[in-house]
Amino acid sequence: MSLNLTQFIGQSALILSLVTGIFGVFFGLYITLARPNILSKQFTVLRVCGVILVTTIAVASSMLVFCLLTDDFSLLYVVEHSSSQMQTPYKLAAFYSGQAGSLLIWSLVIAIGLLLQNFSSQSSKDALTHTILSVIVVLFLIPLVWLDSPFASSSGDFTEGIGLNPLLVDPTMLIHPPMLLTGLASTGVPFALAFGAIIRGKNSTEDMAQLRKWSLISLLVLSAGNFLGAWWAYTVLGWGGYWGWDPVENCALLPLLPLVTFLHLYPIYKRSGAFKHWILIAACMSFALAIFGTFNVRSGLIASVHSFAQSEIGPYFLGLLGLALLTPLVVAAINRPDEGGSIEYQSFSSRETGLIFNNFLMVAIGLVIFGATIFPVVTEILNGARVVVGPPFFVDTVGPLLVVLLLLLSLTVHLLWRNTPKHHFIQEVRLPSLLALLGLVTFVVYGLRGALGVTSVFFALFIIGGHVQTIFTGSRETFQTSDKALITSTMSLMRRYGGYFAHVGLAIMALGIIGSSIMEERARVIVSPGEQFVAGSYAFEYTDLWGNRPNVNGIEIEAGTNIEMREPGSNSVVDTLRPGRRFFFVAPDQPVSIVDINSNLLRDVYVFTQGWNEEKVAEIQIIIKPLVQWLWIGAGIYIAGLFMCFTPEKKIRAA
Repeated sequence: MSLNLTQFIGQSALILSLVTGIFGVFFGLYITLARPNILSKQFTVLRVCGVILVTTIAVASSMLVFCLLTDDFSLLYVVEHSSSQMQTPYKLAAFYSGQAGSLLIWSLVIAIGLLLQNFSSQSSKDALTHTILSVIVVLFLIPLVWLDSPFASSSGDFTEGIGLNPLLVDPTMLIHPPMLLTGLASTGVPFALAFGAIIRGKNSTEDMAQLRKWSLISLLVLSAGNFLGAWWAYTVLGWGGYWGWDPVENCALLPLLPLVTFLHLYPIYKRSGAFKHWILIAACMSFALAIFGTFNVRSGLIASVHSFAQSEIGPYFLGLLGLALLTPLVVAAINRPDEGGSIEYQSFSSRETGLIFNNFLMVAIGLVIFGATIFPVVTEILNGARVVVGPPFFVDTVGPLLVVLLLLLSLTVHLLWRNTPKHHFIQEVRLPSLLALLGLVTFVVYGLRGALGVTSVFFALFIIGGHVQTIFTGSRETFQTSDKALITSTMSLMRRYGGYFAHVGLAIMALGIIGSSIMEERARVIVSPGEQFVAGSYAFEYTDLWGNRPNVNGIEIEAGTNIEMREPGSNSVVDTLRPGRRFFFVAPDQPVSIVDINSNLLRDVYVFTQGWNEEKVAEIQIIIKPLVQWLWIGAGIYIAGLFMCFTPEKKIRAA
């Protein structure tokens, strides 16, 4: 079947990008091996390769977007993922709802990282980084050119498409998947920098600073993607939660853990040169785990509500996973980088100890989550039957480890480098522990129960008090004693305390998670129009059904219940909630929930309608979720803290 002009341009751009990537691999390898004293003209060739690579992938992506926006059903991809009924934002969302679009995002993000690295400096080690990144881009372009082209022609004369996956028809999904895909793909740059250092067997402080910068970028974008995914689950899936320990959720979380490990060991490396080998491996493992997540989603190996784009090229990604996982380990075993230094312990009560224990704990959490995620596959291989590991297992195993993590965060900030005198530690923890105890009493009065919950709240409050105290004290001393300009002093503080703000955000998130899970109240009622019922301390009245036919974005019918919400002891209506169900043409038997939420800083009243009959008798569920808004507030503070960490580094005395 002949190609139209758009298909021809898009497919040609993909082929040119693949050829450019292959050339970049061999020319970068040539410079690395044969030209240690690199010339500017030679490195200019690599930069031109980077520009062509980004341009051609961007052109291919633009052609696919154009086909989606213009309803070009001569493309199989448009038929399978879009329709003429869809609004423009959701036609754009169709770009990444399928296999090929997701791979285009991966390829483009890694190519942009390659280009930025090429323009940051020029040396033989940068040529090696270019070579590794080019290999990664080529490996992602191969399936786009030969296995699953987005520009493949449809087999018939289609005038309409299937449309978007119903679960993707939500405003959050316009941001969450591309953010998460960008974060996963961005781990390729730290991988290239770290793997290059492993191959060379040595690296400089500047190299590690570059690795830190890219690891922060990946951590920031991945974290934002995970938070948006939690928000989507909370507001769309209709079960009242935001994290269900789903296999794909776990796969999105796992690449974060090696990045956190690297960033917490980096201060020790800066001071002593120790742990260089370990943090290089951690950076490589982040990318390997990102590939694992992609393999899981694409292969359908483990069932998940998030697996939107399963395909038949799972085995290809399994090979890619093996390559990303084993190659750095094998090379590191053969060409072990010089550790460059060691820690001189003066006391067990030191900040080094706290950071090292944090590292061990992150590894333990990662192993538990990874092992439990693949456990169904392992049991099927060994016994012929899958044994699924559900959320209770994660709560019982990961939960206590997270409590220990809160303990470490609460104590490490008060420890000094090398040795912490006893009187200093007692003086530092006195006020935060007292405030945490008073705050804990408040939580208990309002219904907090259980040893795990009580302990977690105490440590979270301890983290907030201790970090705020440290930030306040350090800021006051800086402005009182520094003769620098105000902006310079402020930048210095941002560099110094960005991580502390991130810790405070995590502690506030912990309070939101504990309050909204341990202290929540649920009520399920079956009522007729005009009937009243009580949930928590609120009164509700189901008045009638509502419904409409949008006939847009694949939605056939939207219908639900009108529910009036009243404050305790009052007949005045404070809110009218309209939870319901959304029915799609492509999946009429699989409706998507329409959740309605009444929110304030202290609680959410979360309402969804399970269904109704011809007599309008409806089944309604109300969930009172205390402090859940603190989860999103804490996430915002955490992200702000990571942004603060991007201020230019400067050697300063640690607090």
